[in-house]
Amino acid sequence: MKNQKQITIEEKYSLSISEMGLLLGVGEHTLRSFLKNTQECQDCVLHVGTTVRIKKNKFFDFLDKNEIKM
Repeated sequence: MKNQKQITIEEKYSLSISEMGLLLGVGEHTLRSFLKNTQECQDCVLHVGTTVRIKKNKFFDFLDKNEIKM
């Protein structure tokens, strides 16, 4: 496995809570709370077992179209 390619954030379809938090400059707890309490954004969330992933492009589109208070 030493020839594995590193995938950049731009290439990823979905991001973890911590990756999205770093991109947005928002804490993980704030982001988790926002995702849990916002029904309109549920199609942006992908559950992989117990892990929550955020569909990057859908979430950015949602943020662009709505005025958000976190």
